[in-house]
Amino acid sequence: MIETHANIESGDRLAVRTFAELLQYRAAHHPEGWAYSFLPDDSELECDFTYGQLHAKALEIGAELQRRLVPGDRAILLLPTCFEFVAAFFACLYAGIIAVPANVHLHGRMSAQAQRLQALSSDAGAAAVITLQSWTERGKKALGESGYQWISADALEPSHFRCVPEPPRESDIALLQYTSGSTSSPKGVMVTHRNLMHNAFCNMSMFPTSPGPLVGWLPLYHDMGLVGCMLQPLYRGQAAVLMSPVSFLYYPLRWLRTISRFRASQSGGPDFAYRLCVERIPPERRKGLDLSSWKVAFNGSEPVRAETLDLFTAAFEECGFQRSTFYPCYGLAEATLSVSGTKKEMEPRVESIGMAALESGQVNVATKPEAGSRKIAASGHVNAQMRVAIVDPKSQQECSSREIGEIWVAGESVADGYWKRSEDTEKVFHARLPQYPGMLFMRTGDLGFLSEDHLFVSGRLKDLIVIGGKNHYPQDLELTAQNAHPALRNGVIGAFSIEDPPGDEVLVILAELNIKAAERAATGGVEEIRRSVMRAIAEEHELNCRTVELVESGTLPRTSSGKLQRFGCRELYLKGSLRQPDCEIAYAD
Repeated sequence: MIETHANIESGDRLAVRTFAELLQYRAAHHPEGWAYSFLPDDSELECDFTYGQLHAKALEIGAELQRRLVPGDRAILLLPTCFEFVAAFFACLYAGIIAVPANVHLHGRMSAQAQRLQALSSDAGAAAVITLQSWTERGKKALGESGYQWISADALEPSHFRCVPEPPRESDIALLQYTSGSTSSPKGVMVTHRNLMHNAFCNMSMFPTSPGPLVGWLPLYHDMGLVGCMLQPLYRGQAAVLMSPVSFLYYPLRWLRTISRFRASQSGGPDFAYRLCVERIPPERRKGLDLSSWKVAFNGSEPVRAETLDLFTAAFEECGFQRSTFYPCYGLAEATLSVSGTKKEMEPRVESIGMAALESGQVNVATKPEAGSRKIAASGHVNAQMRVAIVDPKSQQECSSREIGEIWVAGESVADGYWKRSEDTEKVFHARLPQYPGMLFMRTGDLGFLSEDHLFVSGRLKDLIVIGGKNHYPQDLELTAQNAHPALRNGVIGAFSIEDPPGDEVLVILAELNIKAAERAATGGVEEIRRSVMRAIAEEHELNCRTVELVESGTLPRTSSGKLQRFGCRELYLKGSLRQPDCEIAYAD
């Protein structure tokens, strides 16, 4: 393993203005410094790379980009988690090309991912595709061969052409970060060089600094993987050990073993990742894990469940994990990445909130857990470099401290808008409040409230279910359903409403079935599972559930970050396209 070097920052802004300049600085001053390691899915042997090697590879790919393209062109990064992805990204920065990270889960048939890739490429007006030589055929099958310059990052022909990095302006677009959404209308967030550097500085001011690398498994085409796991360590002068998302999803223990093996200080993912570890790593397989070096376990990208914090801490505290290691945070691609995070060395804040008040859009904090309340975890403090306002989405007036409203964000991390979508940009990124003259806010579409500068996220504005004049947050209903029966898979339950008859909103729940758990359960079959869910929803939320549909494992739609797409679930249900389990559950006596 390459020896790392001491961090050279103390939390102050760097003299360099962009990440392109930053890599050149690192390569010039610490050419042998440990930058990145990559763990192949089928091996425990890592591939290590220095700043000098990364800079040289970025120059090599950058030369090819400058030879074939002109500054401002867009290039699709169709690459897995590998050294070539990182080098290709920096090559784009060096050559003045706008990088477009893309989902790489392509299959032989025309899949939904391929359709999304086509829509993304068309929207971006991509001129080139940077990929691996072994991936080119699949990429051409998905995108078509015509109209693109195909560049194999790992098999470039020798050339006398040399890349001459042009210092970009801070206001130039560095990348288009496409948000999770339907395959027909992807939106490319225009992230500038200034956005990237500002958000890195924000993260630096919130994250505790400690020795040890960062370990990441999040996809690099997603903002949390790209900015949080790939760029943030380089900003800090910290090494990053990266593994593929598939490696984690199939074998969660490998994530924790990697943290233990490399004595990592930072790692994390969405809430479901921690629950998956609890469910899939039994006590006998936790032996030998040493998680005492882990100082920042960031938890974001989806609602942070207080129950998850408790379960993971209880399961792994014997391995050296401490509850104060948890770092609940909130962010989104439109704000580059982070908006809020837990302050250094503080335990996550959890409040007991009265459900009755919550359903009417109010916040009633209970002094202790009591009947009719639920625990909700804060997503940390709002970063001092950002401004957050809680706004009534209808009146567009700022809410009081005990009201739930839409989360609006302002600051230098907020992107310029959506690529080629002026109307959407005006609606989302140019919101104004009279008490903040001259300040533009970005409407997140998320609902939440502030309590003593702690940001609590309660749900999505578009996902909010209103039945009988009461507000119901789908994640609350989904958690109730999940706990109703052991045969349901955690994290893959979708709650939404439909009109039936017109004008009358009713609740529908879709749930993926865990066949193995179902076979172990000594209950009365599929109908009993449905009844258990309906009974729990009625008792805990005083709500009648019209139907509970049990579907085949792995069939409900998810976003690129692994979050369930409730709108997609609703579409499948209305179209009658749900895939039922292949066989009836056989229960043991």
